[in-house]
Amino acid sequence: MNPETPPGALSRPLLLPKLWPWLIAVAGLSAAYYSLYLDTGFNFADDGNYAQFAYELARGRPVSDVALNYGLVWFQIGAALFRWFGVDYLLIKGVFFAAITATNVLAFCALAILTKRLALAAILTAVTAAAPAFPATAFYGLCVAMNVAAQAWLAERQSRATWMDAALTGVALSVSFQLRPDFGYLFVFPLAIVIAGTSARGKMTLAAVTGFVAAGLPILLAAAAGGFVDVLIDQSLAYPAMMIDYLSAGLANVGNGGTVSGGLARPAVSSLIAGDWEKLAFAWLVYLPVLGIVSVIALQGRATWADLRIGQLHRLARLAVILSAAAGFPYYFLFRPDFAHVANFMPGYVIICGAVVAAALERRRAPGHMIAAAVVTANAALYTWAGTVSPETGSIGIAAGRTDRFTAGNGVDVKVNAGELALLTQLRDVIAANSKAGDAIVCVPYCPGIAFMSERHMLLDRFFVDDSILTREPDWLTNAIAKTRAERPPVVIVMNWAINGTEFSRFKNWAAPYMSMLDETARDRIVQPDLTVFFLRGAD
Repeated sequence: MNPETPPGALSRPLLLPKLWPWLIAVAGLSAAYYSLYLDTGFNFADDGNYAQFAYELARGRPVSDVALNYGLVWFQIGAALFRWFGVDYLLIKGVFFAAITATNVLAFCALAILTKRLALAAILTAVTAAAPAFPATAFYGLCVAMNVAAQAWLAERQSRATWMDAALTGVALSVSFQLRPDFGYLFVFPLAIVIAGTSARGKMTLAAVTGFVAAGLPILLAAAAGGFVDVLIDQSLAYPAMMIDYLSAGLANVGNGGTVSGGLARPAVSSLIAGDWEKLAFAWLVYLPVLGIVSVIALQGRATWADLRIGQLHRLARLAVILSAAAGFPYYFLFRPDFAHVANFMPGYVIICGAVVAAALERRRAPGHMIAAAVVTANAALYTWAGTVSPETGSIGIAAGRTDRFTAGNGVDVKVNAGELALLTQLRDVIAANSKAGDAIVCVPYCPGIAFMSERHMLLDRFFVDDSILTREPDWLTNAIAKTRAERPPVVIVMNWAINGTEFSRFKNWAAPYMSMLDETARDRIVQPDLTVFFLRGAD
């Protein structure tokens, strides 16, 4: 480091030449690893949700006619690929793992900037690269990593920050709003603190706003041309109230282990010391990050406060950036504490781990720092061990037992296990025999991939429904019954899935009036333990 470089800052001439070989290695190794199992598995829920949305949009279905559950741009990426190259399921998998690879690269950047230790950055990046985020929601980690990397760079540069440094933070923020608006809102706060710590706040604010507008303008123009500006704006404006509702409900239930309506229950604290190894490991993965986050605040809080008292904001800006890496924490801890959402949280959490370990390496005689480093190291090691074999992450664990080839429409050509092969083959053949390509069918509560592989459209506007919709949209069930009765789709598929871990969350229970309507109007049906297929009319 240049002797004139202020403590905690990195110079551009020194950093970038050292980073490029590492970044290329991270990207290359990630791509090589993911290519080993890119054609493995067919998740007709989450992966199918993305594929079907992209398929519908690419085929001209109006944006206003579907209820998007993530940012519009996230789905438009897939739709654009379908328009350019034709509909192919492998393109969807490519989008997911390209996002994961980009996340790995950006996480490495953030770690390198915050820790100043390239080897440590590489080791922790390997953790989340080996067991990456759940593919269909890879944007969680991507949004976190891109904002933390950009804001960390600006925070470290401080008085030497350039207009472009600040503009990049605006670009990252804008892209986050487009992929998933809640992440955009979350990262406004640390960015405001970081800019406040620079020597030219007005100039940096203008640069960040310019970057934000420049990155968002093409999307806004495309929305204007496509006639869905109102959808884009309404979706963005709906998130603050939604975030407050979910956060308040989650915090209200945190003491009794509950989550928000429509969420999963957290493992009981007692499960940290009881149960089989798999349940023990998962319980520790749910609760250990709390210690990691608290340790950052506890170990850096005093020095940050001391600096604030003399008007120095650098430590506060740095702490805000580090803590912002935990942006995915509420999603798994307060809403859906399952392995997939823990995996989505990990790209940000390894950045926190890096900050804790780097601080301990600088203060090797400080017991508090060493204990905190031991905790986050154990957390990272446990996640690596459990995550690489779990089919709920984006790891090679998804390939275990999947050796049979399944093919269907829209380029579906994947390896599955014997049970999946039997189910998917049955559904493919039954739908083909009772409807024609392009028909609208119903797949509930969350299996739009079945429509995708059959080259069918979805009749209902929501591709995901659970029991929480009874309070969020009280009229949905009535409207769904009326539309299904009026349109009489040839095929209705109802999965018997306890989607939120309770008996009531099975569609047949919370949507009993809809099931009664199907019983009354179906000309035939196939009933199995895991699903029921209703036939309301024959293929035209």
